[in-house]
Amino acid sequence: MRIKILDVIRELTEKILRMESKVLRWKLLIGNCTNELDGMPHAKNNSSQVDSLVARIVDGENKVEELKQIKQVCTIELSDWLEAKFEDNHIYKVMFLRYGLCKPFKTIAKELGYSERMVYRFHRTALEELRMKNL
Repeated sequence: MRIKILDVIRELTEKILRMESKVLRWKLLIGNCTNELDGMPHAKNNSSQVDSLVARIVDGENKVEELKQIKQVCTIELSDWLEAKFEDNHIYKVMFLRYGLCKPFKTIAKELGYSERMVYRFHRTALEELRMKNL
């Protein structure tokens, strides 16, 4: 279960980032299209392009929200699983931030007030505990 849920969280995070990037590009395209509309009869008729982009943006933003909700459920499951496996709260926090929230070690160290080296030690200890429990 652990490996599957980590993969799902990682995949959801990647999908969210890709979709957010697409939505941003579409918003930039709308800006370009609307700059060409000046209300004059000779102006290019880009209103259908704008309508299409607006529809894409709305669909994209809805998809991002849906993916975030699914990721939140998976993250809660992972949190419960980690909490049951680790008695040491420091290790739990490091593992949750790393795998539940997909944060880099440097950010985890800064957030928790540890050195980066200490975060790596907590992580290594957690992995060793999981190996000993055959998880």
